[in-house]
Amino acid sequence: MAGGVLVYVRADKRAKQHIEYTSQKEVELFDHVTHLIEGFQEIRLNQQRSDELYTDTSEISQTLNESKVSTARLYNGNYILSQSYLYAHLAAIVFVLPQLIPTYGDTITEITLSIVFIIGPLGVVISSIPAYFKANIAAEHILDLEERLDQMRQAATPGEIEHIDSFKTVTLTDVEFAYEAKNQLEQFRIGPLSLELHAGEILFIVGGNGCGKSTLLKVLSSLYRPDKGTLKIDDRVVDGDTIHAYRELFSAVLADFHLFNKLYGLQHVDPERVNALLKRMQLDQKAAYVDGRFTSTDLSTGQRKRMALLVSLLEDRQIYAFDEWAAEQDPEFRKYFYEELLQEMKGEGKTIVVVSHDDRYFHLADRVIKMEYGLVVPTRA
Repeated sequence: MAGGVLVYVRADKRAKQHIEYTSQKEVELFDHVTHLIEGFQEIRLNQQRSDELYTDTSEISQTLNESKVSTARLYNGNYILSQSYLYAHLAAIVFVLPQLIPTYGDTITEITLSIVFIIGPLGVVISSIPAYFKANIAAEHILDLEERLDQMRQAATPGEIEHIDSFKTVTLTDVEFAYEAKNQLEQFRIGPLSLELHAGEILFIVGGNGCGKSTLLKVLSSLYRPDKGTLKIDDRVVDGDTIHAYRELFSAVLADFHLFNKLYGLQHVDPERVNALLKRMQLDQKAAYVDGRFTSTDLSTGQRKRMALLVSLLEDRQIYAFDEWAAEQDPEFRKYFYEELLQEMKGEGKTIVVVSHDDRYFHLADRVIKMEYGLVVPTRA
């Protein structure tokens, strides 16, 4: 028994080291899952970012899987080892002692054998029943999720994605979109509405809170698929064959944006350019770009928006969408955003859609449209 304890303790020490390593990998995997959930909009607008994040997540997942299997084998081996020593010890008591001690009764031997060799396996079987039930329920949920995802899959596969090099007009015609709700009274919808976005213009979307500005922006960028109506780029309908290429036109900083600590989807980024943009955004005292990552994303809301804007500029897309970007900025940086940065981007041929409440800067837009109760009301051309 002393020898068995010694062997078990040494093996258990190895298993604990594996558990600690597995826990670290689990934290990394959870971080990537958080990126996938909170950053799904940025991921869907950038296929290359999606592919790289998928590869990164797959590698960590595979490492975690191998670590879990290895740890399980160690613990199973330890369990078998401990059971082997236990039964060897009991066998010695049951079979050896009667030979050494003649007064050891036959009845005690039979009872001992019955208890030891029946209760153990029976306990294992009974304790396994809840695990099997949980496994069946989990498998049903996974199959249900896969079925729902298959039903929603209407887009082209990554290998079939085309590219749109340029465009003249994006057109929404009689578009309607509604969020899911338990009843019609609670359901918020926009439309029917029609809208044109011309290449190279600055378009402001304005209106009161809750009027549907952010929803319209997501429908325009095809993050939300219209329930009714059509979305076209020039003469082509944005559908399952073109939706990926259409989304690749956009770079967005939305109200519920997610900030990655790594520039997923951006190849061969010049660190000097990134750090120069950090300085331009007045973030060089808070973070730096080192070894392909930002040293910190622990920033205020306004600073996080500046970093998200920085990443958006690095993407260099044809259409930029900003949802109340300047809301948390100080007056100086707000003025810089509207009067300098947007005009500079327009000079580079970019198309810009801005959701804004800053009426003092409305004159800088080529067009301003107003939303009321989910409908578009043109204010001026």
